[in-house]
Amino acid sequence: MHSHKNTTSAVATCLAILAVIWSIGCGKTESRRVDNAKDVRRLDPSVWSLWARGLADEDIDALSRLKDLKHLDFSAGYGVMPAKLTDRGVDRLAALNLPKLEILILSRCDGISNAALKHVATMRSVKWLGLFKCDRISDLGLEYLIPMTNLHTLDLRGCVGITDKAVPYLLKMQHLKGIELGGCQNFTQDALKILQAGFTNCLIQKDERSYEWLIR
Repeated sequence: MHSHKNTTSAVATCLAILAVIWSIGCGKTESRRVDNAKDVRRLDPSVWSLWARGLADEDIDALSRLKDLKHLDFSAGYGVMPAKLTDRGVDRLAALNLPKLEILILSRCDGISNAALKHVATMRSVKWLGLFKCDRISDLGLEYLIPMTNLHTLDLRGCVGITDKAVPYLLKMQHLKGIELGGCQNFTQDALKILQAGFTNCLIQKDERSYEWLIR
């Protein structure tokens, strides 16, 4: 009976996450790609989704005119372009008034460290945070995210700096509905079990097979 309850809860969580993705606009239009501030200034202010791998720190201020922006992705295009964004750029991003921003993907940004998470923590509209293969993120950086009560999904896949010491910080984020840990080679199965036992309604996964498929 207990197993059935957990399975039902996990399925419900998955459906809830998918519903949020759809509700913020997935399926309405494709993301626009921008490589510099000039590209941003050419956009219609109603644009809600951006691929922004090419933006450097000094370009970030140009995003302030996009008040309907909901989805901001700095990872798309990683195979052909190194990320230019650093902690300084995230600081500038957090200072902007982007009240509808719900999905922030900083994945594969080598210039991002724990300092960036301190700035992200002030962006209370963000519900989905992608940190896939951010090698400079560590356990200590997660402490900054604890006050983000609107955050429901945290993608930490491939973050080698995330270890078993992350458990106490993650357990303080009871508002989370999904945590992805595949590829976190220093996060053990024992720690995973403790984390899973500490949540009542959160889908926590460490799927190494799907992670390996993603990094091929």
